[in-house]
Amino acid sequence: MVKLALNRSEPYEGTNLESQPVDVLWFFDNFFHVTNPNEQESFVDCAMFRTAEKSGKVGGIGEGGTKFVGLHLNGGRMGNQLFHLITGYAIAKTIGRVHYLPYEDECRGTVLKYLELFKHVFPALERTYYVEKDRINGTLVPFAKKSCCVYDDPRRLMNHPDKFLLLDFSFAQNPRYFEDMIDEVHELLEFSPNITSEGGFLLDSLKANYSSKEGEFSFWDRPNQSALCIHIRRTDFLERNISTNMMETVTAANDIARGKGVDRFLIFGDDKDFMYNLTKVIIRTGNWNRNAAYVSQFSEAIDFYVASQVCRSFLITAVTSSFGWWLAFFVADQNSIYYMPDDRIHGDKVPSKELFL
Repeated sequence: MVKLALNRSEPYEGTNLESQPVDVLWFFDNFFHVTNPNEQESFVDCAMFRTAEKSGKVGGIGEGGTKFVGLHLNGGRMGNQLFHLITGYAIAKTIGRVHYLPYEDECRGTVLKYLELFKHVFPALERTYYVEKDRINGTLVPFAKKSCCVYDDPRRLMNHPDKFLLLDFSFAQNPRYFEDMIDEVHELLEFSPNITSEGGFLLDSLKANYSSKEGEFSFWDRPNQSALCIHIRRTDFLERNISTNMMETVTAANDIARGKGVDRFLIFGDDKDFMYNLTKVIIRTGNWNRNAAYVSQFSEAIDFYVASQVCRSFLITAVTSSFGWWLAFFVADQNSIYYMPDDRIHGDKVPSKELFL
């Protein structure tokens, strides 16, 4: 039996547990020379990406009576950068300040490149922050015990007199900071017309026949069809012993699909070989049709759009993955988000209901 996560904060509890998106891929490939393009959110060497200031919102940051608040930059990939921007904006709005991104050499190049990418994916997001053009001596404020995920009520800083506050933490991956402004976050993360057009084209391609060793068949063969989407995480998570478990995922996926009346599976992740093997095992053990599962070939940005359009339910198999969290954020039915039961710690990130959608 499937235990439906109607609360959204409940983990899944079951038995034991090629078309190319031209514009976005051009930005990604030219701004991020990543050795392994499947590594979705592993940390990068920030020093690799030293670059000149490119944001359009840099002038006059110290002028007038506006007060600012920021947090340390990080060298993570898309999921980590989204948490930084959204949490930073939410904290700033809560205490009547403007979110600024400090001038920190180590990660500056990486962050600027993601800001450039986000202009083409989520254009409304650009209005929520200022980029520090030069070093400013702000006031360093102890915050959240320097943890990625501990919640610290920012309202205690509402009456702080200093103009620039730099909160002494990074990553900022606790959704409590913005849970009261979710509707606004969705507005800020509205897809650009280009992403909508490109994503729509690629979704149409799923309806076309494609080839496999077994012959020609279509993954998307009915109008308004939807899928159980699954995010897997491997690569550097393997070394940390927090990666996706194959058979636990298979069991959960089959249970959830039958419980939700879904007969298609869309797999997102960072290890294509593992993902293809996962589709085979899901189909074999669940006795599904041979065209029941598809491995995403899209960019990270298009993955977000596809999740928003296709996923009836979503299974996060590596619960500390920030990219998996944001994929699930875009799913229309937030009462159908499932987590594998997992208490493995990721750095100082401890899985808990507080961190779930």
